[in-house]
Amino acid sequence: MEKPLTIQESYFNEALSAIRKNPSDSTSTKVDVLHRFATFCEKQYLAHVRSPDAAFLKNTCEDLQIEVEELENAMTTHSRNGDEWKHYHRQLKKTREEHQRYNDKYEAHLQASDVFLQAAIQHYSTTITEADPKDEVDIVIRICALWFNNFRDDQLADSVKGHLLAIPTHKLIFISHQLSSRLSTDERYKSQQILQRLVFNLSARHIFHTFYQLFALEHGSDDGRTSSSNSSLRNSQRGQQQDVPHEPREMQARILLGKLRANPKIMERVENLTRVSEAYLQWAKLKLDKDMIQSEMAIPRGMMIGQLRDVKVPIATDYLAPDPRGRYDNFVSLQSYEMRYRTAGGINLPKINQCRGSDGQLRTQLVGTSIILPSSR
Repeated sequence: MEKPLTIQESYFNEALSAIRKNPSDSTSTKVDVLHRFATFCEKQYLAHVRSPDAAFLKNTCEDLQIEVEELENAMTTHSRNGDEWKHYHRQLKKTREEHQRYNDKYEAHLQASDVFLQAAIQHYSTTITEADPKDEVDIVIRICALWFNNFRDDQLADSVKGHLLAIPTHKLIFISHQLSSRLSTDERYKSQQILQRLVFNLSARHIFHTFYQLFALEHGSDDGRTSSSNSSLRNSQRGQQQDVPHEPREMQARILLGKLRANPKIMERVENLTRVSEAYLQWAKLKLDKDMIQSEMAIPRGMMIGQLRDVKVPIATDYLAPDPRGRYDNFVSLQSYEMRYRTAGGINLPKINQCRGSDGQLRTQLVGTSIILPSSR
């Protein structure tokens, strides 16, 4: 059996070269070759990482390095050119040579792993553009798994940056929660910078799909205080002081939302989403007196959820199909909330509301202290 690197150079690279020279080849053929190549590279990368040889070489290098240091220290305790010093000197030379041999083998092992890792991400990313929709989810998950497991590898980040940012944004919507959950202001690693740009690009085109998780991250350290009728967005516009976020992820979410709010193409949508989200947050945080619970109650005055009227955002509990163009021209929007609600009982007394859409239909929604955004019932 030929070595993996030989297979890569002699077969897959040759196949890719032939495809590039024959643009008349069908798209399915190109995608099939790229996907097979990416799968091959991923399997070889995982085989290298999980190989017992990797651990053996690493441990041997570390042990020999310790032995080198011990011999160097021992030589300092004996007079130069003495018999014992000469003995340690010969042993040191031999150990250094052995350490170099094992270190070269370990470096070669790591380089082979890096080659396959980079190729796997690059070819999966290229494949996703033309992949069969039924394969897209699996491919994106594989890309993210390989990337996230090597998030601190700046060399990898440099090699795959262009490929990651070239992935069509609508194909990343389903994993937007996982992407945004890794946001941070800690930019020591280049992958964090790529991630921030990726989440911004995704949100700029598909804000209805990504806003809520960014809003939740922005309010991650919320201590239970409810918003007043003046939202934090309006406060910031008027120059009033806001709570300073302490968590790196919370701060980065706020930075990204600030950029999105300043984007003229989606500014109105972001403002509407902010208004709706603050209403949900205020309503979720409202504590109810169990002794005052009735079968049906009126939404108290001052609750922003009762003031929502004809807001041009999709209903949170409705499915919104991804729009590859990012336009989202047609959707059922939030018209209003019925002014009476009931609870689901239990300890936390989650609230059950009726939301009317622009299609005239009512949707039953559930909002509670641990369910900031409405969920369908």
